[in-house]
Amino acid sequence: MRQFLRDSIVSSFRFRLYAIIAGAVLSVSAFIYLYFPQKFHEQAYAAARAKAMTIADISAYSTAPALFFNDSVAVQEVLAAARQNADIRFIIITDQQQRIVHGYRTEIGVGLRYDIATHEGNLDEHRSTVISRSVILFDGQTIGQLYIGLSLDAINLEVSETKRTITVISAIILIIGLTLSYVVVRLLLGPLERMAGTFRRIAQGDFSQHVEISDFAEVNRLGTAFNSMVDDIAALQGELHGMNRTLEERISERTADLQRSVEQHTRTEAALRDSEERFRALVELSPDAIVVFAAGEFTFINPSALTIFRVPSGGSLHGASLYDMMPLAQAPLFEEMLQRIINGTAVNILTEHTFVREDGTEFIAEVAATKLVYSGTPAVQIVIRDISERIRSERKRIELEQQLLHVQKKEIISTLASGLAHDILNILGIIGTSINKLLFMKELTPSSVNESAEQITKATERGKGLVRQLLSFARKSELNFDSVNVNTIVTEITSVVQRTFPGSIAVKNDLAADLPMIRADSNQLHQALLNLCLNARDAIQDAGLITISTSDAIRPSDAAVRDPSARYLCLCVSDDGVGMSDDVLKRIYEPFFTTKNEGTGSGLGMAMVKGIMENHRGVIEIDTAVGKGTTFRLFFPI
Repeated sequence: MRQFLRDSIVSSFRFRLYAIIAGAVLSVSAFIYLYFPQKFHEQAYAAARAKAMTIADISAYSTAPALFFNDSVAVQEVLAAARQNADIRFIIITDQQQRIVHGYRTEIGVGLRYDIATHEGNLDEHRSTVISRSVILFDGQTIGQLYIGLSLDAINLEVSETKRTITVISAIILIIGLTLSYVVVRLLLGPLERMAGTFRRIAQGDFSQHVEISDFAEVNRLGTAFNSMVDDIAALQGELHGMNRTLEERISERTADLQRSVEQHTRTEAALRDSEERFRALVELSPDAIVVFAAGEFTFINPSALTIFRVPSGGSLHGASLYDMMPLAQAPLFEEMLQRIINGTAVNILTEHTFVREDGTEFIAEVAATKLVYSGTPAVQIVIRDISERIRSERKRIELEQQLLHVQKKEIISTLASGLAHDILNILGIIGTSINKLLFMKELTPSSVNESAEQITKATERGKGLVRQLLSFARKSELNFDSVNVNTIVTEITSVVQRTFPGSIAVKNDLAADLPMIRADSNQLHQALLNLCLNARDAIQDAGLITISTSDAIRPSDAAVRDPSARYLCLCVSDDGVGMSDDVLKRIYEPFFTTKNEGTGSGLGMAMVKGIMENHRGVIEIDTAVGKGTTFRLFFPI
């Protein structure tokens, strides 16, 4: 009986000790199973709420200027930057009346009841999305709300995996604890009391505690296993803390990236506003009409356009069509040209067209057109410059130039008059001699009559040719560009100057064979060449030589700069006269500048030559030196 009681007491004590150890093991397993997943879950959701709130605030700040100015493109750029975060499920922007004005996957937000979200963040009913709201302020005024939904799929997945891991660990701890408790109860009553104290400290979260290792092998193994288990739990807790730190670092990095993006976007917006202000000032202050043509009508008009088209005060050209601003015959062609620019089949165009003002008068304008996007619509920007006054000035300039050319022709004719008079007197002398010979001949024979008649005919033809050349040169005519043989003109001018220049001055031709034709006005070429010949004559004091040559093998010294592939014809006039100083050379093209004695020259000759070469898009080069003569080279494009 006494033995039974002893065994019962021992059994009851072991049972109680076993129950205590098992309860401790179960408590540790339950603590690990319940505490760590819940703690990790709360930290993960708190981090997600903070992340959603940060993204919402940054996005609201970034979209405020664009939303206030109704700049849809800038709003979409901000949304596109926010969507770079893979966890964003939806973005919704509403106005002051809670109407959705912009967004990304708005249907998801509507389905998740985005409108009940708070700034700190709400979880949807499935706990798969955290929704945060941020007020959009501009200049201290609320202009809308921004809602962002951040997916919790990745976080939920990490929480689930962590919970499974802890469940397995808890199960292992429970199994090991229950298995070892039986042995411990039998063999280690004393050490287990100390272990219980250690368990309690561990249960309180102090994972730095380890159970004391007993001298008994069984207790030693149990202590070692339990210490290893505690180390694993501590390592797991360290991993959890590391994961939290990593998550926080990623959130901080992403927040910094977003902040840098916001700053960059702010700088870009400031630069764009500055550029826009400069462009607006240029457009508003431009003296040219600047309009934007889109969808068949003018959608933008600058102030100068109203002035050029003489729109009455308070009037406008907005909504006007091409048929209101151009002659009916030109409008369809101009509209077709603009449509080609919009379609991309034509690039920037510079042309001239006739327009109609509000008062019905027409004017000619230079038009530059280029493609652009205006208010999100393909359009054409047109710059219209009224060139009516320029055309009138050009016509007046040409008229005055023709008058000066005619005056200069008269001057040249008066210069040649003495030589021509002498030549005509010689012709009349030949005719008179032949007639006197016939009158005083005692006996007229057919041969003598024929001889005298032939001399009279030759002299008459020579006089007719001389007078015809003089009349052709003196005739006032408009510019008439045609294919011209320069050698022919040189031959004609040589014939005139050889008859009129003093006999002490020789005129020599050196003409290239097979010279190509050029587009030119023959009368102006006659005048330019004759001017150069007269200047060469005046530069020769007593006796000398004038050489007129042509070539297509010489190019201007700056031809490589002008057009390396261009071909030129060179007309060269050289003399061995006194030459020119640098001071004279600098002023050679000044109107009315002359080195001749007063009354012997008007000073218009070289100015006329320069004007003639400009009309022919030609180039003049001069080689001269005092005492060594002068060479003029006239280059005409072929």
